[in-house]
Amino acid sequence: MTITYKKGCLIKALKEGEVDYILHQVNCQNIMGSGVAKQVKEQFPKAFRDYQYSFMYKNTLGTLSGDSGVVNLHSQEFYGSGGKRYTNYGALAKCLSEVKDFITLTDRLRKHIVGRKIKIGVPYKMSSDKGGADWIIVLELVEHLLGWADVYVYSLEDLK
Repeated sequence: MTITYKKGCLIKALKEGEVDYILHQVNCQNIMGSGVAKQVKEQFPKAFRDYQYSFMYKNTLGTLSGDSGVVNLHSQEFYGSGGKRYTNYGALAKCLSEVKDFITLTDRLRKHIVGRKIKIGVPYKMSSDKGGADWIIVLELVEHLLGWADVYVYSLEDLK
């Protein structure tokens, strides 16, 4: 597995084909109101609608939704501020472990990628900035559970 840090916009990276998929954390309250989730809501309406439809089921914690190259990780039951951790590490690990199967099952429009690893983009400090998780723990989960892909961590700021 390769993890590469890049300066740039995660949403733009998907739209311009730099990555095949993007992953981001969402809450389980049917609200995409800030951060990358808000950008997904605005830029990828199908992925947002799929997120909304997932609430037809009682408990979405630990599940995935998405479309158009976006994978929503339902690993934050609630949301808020004040330094509290809202990310559920167990749900995040479950989501990350199911990404490959989810991509395989839901990839209706794209041709199967042959001869190279799938390129996945994630936001820098995914689950950490808004969700309050420890970025080091999240990164370890990503490294361990997405070893079958090339992962690109995007930040709008220089990470050096």
